[in-house]
Amino acid sequence: MYHVGVQRPRFVADNSVLTNFVDSGRADLLYRVVGPVLGPPSIIDPDPENRVAEFNRYLHGSECDPVRAEYRRAYLKEEGRLWVLAQVTATEEEAVMDYLGRFPRLRRRRGDLEALVLAKSRGLTLLTDDGALRKAAGAEGVALMGSCGILETVVGLGLLPCPEARALYEFFKEKLNLWSKLSLECDPPRCEEVA
Repeated sequence: MYHVGVQRPRFVADNSVLTNFVDSGRADLLYRVVGPVLGPPSIIDPDPENRVAEFNRYLHGSECDPVRAEYRRAYLKEEGRLWVLAQVTATEEEAVMDYLGRFPRLRRRRGDLEALVLAKSRGLTLLTDDGALRKAAGAEGVALMGSCGILETVVGLGLLPCPEARALYEFFKEKLNLWSKLSLECDPPRCEEVA
């Protein structure tokens, strides 16, 4: 269900992209580039007490940083505006079960499988930085975008100067544990693989 005035999501996000932008306090940039994202139920739930959804699980961990936790709680309250909880259909649930066998590296990652199925079945772009999920999406012909590509778009839209966007991407890697072979280069802005 979409709230009045909220556009239908064109992107579905896994936890890797959501946490980069939300935990850095820059969920606004994600929204300004992609609009509201569709959130698979195994990834995110508007109830902060849900300990099953990946995004929510952090709120109950022993290493929970209070600032990051506050960003996540604030984001959860934006359901219907910045993000929309997906309702997985019976057909999509069957596809999740099928993908369990087809993509063994994703076997214990239900949220990633839900994100992949939702992207494929609804013709959405999948937002992910996860290598195994990106590979499975490529095999399924699903369009992809990661954090670096989002920041490249941020720069292209004039929302941040490239050096600031590059610093934010480095923050994702150094402080939020994003493992990536990419670097955001400037002049012209582009995501480039680092040797």
